[in-house]
Order: sequence, then C-alpha cells, then structure tokens
Amino acid sequence: MSKFQAITSLFILVFFIIFVTYKITAHSSKHSTTNHSTSNRHIQVQLLGVNDFHGQLNKYQMVSGTMAGGAEYLAAYLKKYMQENPNTLLVLSGDMVGGSPPISSQFKDEPTIEFLNLLHFDVGTPGNQELDQGVNEMKRLIYGGFNKKTGYFQGANTFYSSANIIDTKSGTSLLPPYVIKQIDGINIGFIGVVTKETNLYVAPENRKEVEITDEVSVINRTVKLLKEKGIKVIVVLAHESAKSDQAGANSSGALVEMAPKIDDEVDVIFAGHSHEYANTLVAGKLIVQAYSNGKAFSQVNLEIDPHTKNIVKKQAKIIVTSHHNVKPDKETVALLNKYRKRLGSYFNQIIGEMPEEISRNQDANGESPLAKMIAESEREAMGVDIAFVHQGEIRKNF
Repeated sequence: MSKFQAITSLFILVFFIIFVTYKITAHSSKHSTTNHSTSNRHIQVQLLGVNDFHGQLNKYQMVSGTMAGGAEYLAAYLKKYMQENPNTLLVLSGDMVGGSPPISSQFKDEPTIEFLNLLHFDVGTPGNQELDQGVNEMKRLIYGGFNKKTGYFQGANTFYSSANIIDTKSGTSLLPPYVIKQIDGINIGFIGVVTKETNLYVAPENRKEVEITDEVSVINRTVKLLKEKGIKVIVVLAHESAKSDQAGANSSGALVEMAPKIDDEVDVIFAGHSHEYANTLVAGKLIVQAYSNGKAFSQVNLEIDPHTKNIVKKQAKIIVTSHHNVKPDKETVALLNKYRKRLGSYFNQIIGEMPEEISRNQDANGESPLAKMIAESEREAMGVDIAFVHQGEIRKNF
C-alpha cells in the first residue's frame, strides 16, 4: 500500500469515527431534550362541580330557551366530560338534599344520595339543608345507618368535609376539615364550609349538637395545615353565595366579600346557596356557581406545573345541561324508574283546578300571589290574626 493510500484510508477511518460519534451524540441530545420537555409539560386537571341540587331528580326547567336539568341529563353530561379528561374530580358544594320533590323526599332523600353514588362524586360539603332533619340524619346519609321508615341505608361514597360545623361537646369539627386528593402526582386539598347563617336557618333542636363558626378564619386555619403538608393547590367548597354577570364582572355576594380576606394559597372556590350564576376572579380566587337544581354544572380547568406543584393557569365555564346535546344516562334512568314505581300514583292525583297560574314571583314589596294564598290559608286554618310565610320555602308556581 502506498503512503498516499495509507493516509487516505486513515483519514476516511477518522472521518467515519467522528461522523458516528456526532450522530450518537446528536441522537442522545435530542432524546434528552424530548424527556426534558415532557417532564415540564403541565398537568391538566378538571374539576366538575354541582351545587344546590335539592333532590331534583326528575324536574326540568327552561334555561335560555332550552329544556335543562334532570338527573339523567346531568349524569350524561358529567360522564361525557369525565371521558374527555381522566384527571377529573367531581365535587359538591352543598344542599344536594332538602326542598326535594316526592321521588326523593318520600324516601328520606336516599334516592338522591344513590344518584350521586352512581357518579362517584369525590369530595363534597354539606349545605344548610343537609342539617334540616338534624345532625344524626345528615350523618346517616353520609356514613350510612338505620331509619325506621326506609330501613338500613349504605350512605354516600363521597368524602365529605366541613371545617366550620363544630361539635359542641368536643370542640372539633364534626366532619373532616379537609380532604386531600391526588391526581397524577399532585396533591389537591379541599376545604368545606357552610354559611354561618345556618345558625338562623335550621331549627335549634336540629342543630343543638353543633355550632357553625366564622368561615374566613376557619378556612385560613385549615389552609395553614395544608401548607404545612406541602400542598399548594387548594380548593374551597363553600356553601356561600356568589354572583356575577356572564363576563365575570359586577360580582357580589358573601364569597366576593370574603375573598380578599382568604389566604392567597386558595386558588378556586365553588359557591352555592344563592342559586345564581357566578364565574369570576376576585382577589386572585376563581369563584364559580352553577345556578341550581341540576340545570347546570361548573367546569374548572387547572394547569399545574409538575415541578413547583403550583397552578399556572385556571379558567372556568358554567355548562347548562341542555337536553338537545346529550342522550339521557341509562343507568340513571333505571334508578329513576325504580323509585317512580315505588312512589306509585298517589302524587299524580288531581285535587283541584284553577283558571290561571298563581305565581311565586315577588313584587317590589317582596310579596307574591302564591305566598299570600298560602299565608291566608294558614291564618284561617289556625284561627289567628297574622300568618307569615318564608318565600324561600315556595319552590314552584302553581
């Protein structure tokens, strides 16, 4: 082999080694970049919330010109949205029972809890109406127990929290003050509270075992406990009022007033109680409320940094359960048919007729034709001079 050929062969060999080394390094570098990018990808978490359902399993209402509501349609929507994002938690912000139609109330509101169990709601908090029948009955619906009319009930499969329903004997919260759920390695803390006005709404004999304390102070104390556990994503389930216009402006209500006083580590607040629309940002807290009676639900989407465990983006929609867009959930329809059959025809009897609707709508003085009729009937039946009727107890027009 000539000297020229030897040098040429050596050059080719060196070039080949350099080329292969470059390709291996480039491939390795590209693979490393891909992993780094994947590890920085934000975790998408979806929270779907229902408030003030009031046992309206088989009741439907017009919302913006479309029929909405009914357990079978609410279930269909929630299942559809859960399928779209496996990182989903279902939450409740109070008054799931109470003020219920016969299909639920005649069975001690067990059918409503059964419906919620079908959907496997993750976290909830009681509203004031969960206490209407007393503390023991509320605990029976949550944890299970015996009722002389309905027998043994298994209870809810939802984890309930309330930081400000305080057991007067022990001085501690009757229910866990918080619940921690983990999604894709992210711990999310949920704190439940009910309006302090529950002390005024519920008959004294039905709340003698408990006291409802200040909401803001108990939220902040519980946030501190969660922060000590390293939890940075905190959601409050508050049976408290909030309201805004569709654009999120002109917000009002108890929660809007409380928001600036609540620890800034709280990211999202699910409202209830006032049956209003709310989708607004107040003092950095996203506040949502989806009307009532199952005719809508709240969708909150969170983007969470997997490294810092902080929320980097949050946004919400209030979604009406329009009958046009989904087919009724078959599993829920079967549950409703079971209780319709057990209810029988008693509540479908016609007991009278009237020439026109009698409205519950209030005038400028806060009075309504239906309230006047009820009050006058009570006054005459009791043989007294004055009768008062609370407008909130009148659920529908005649």
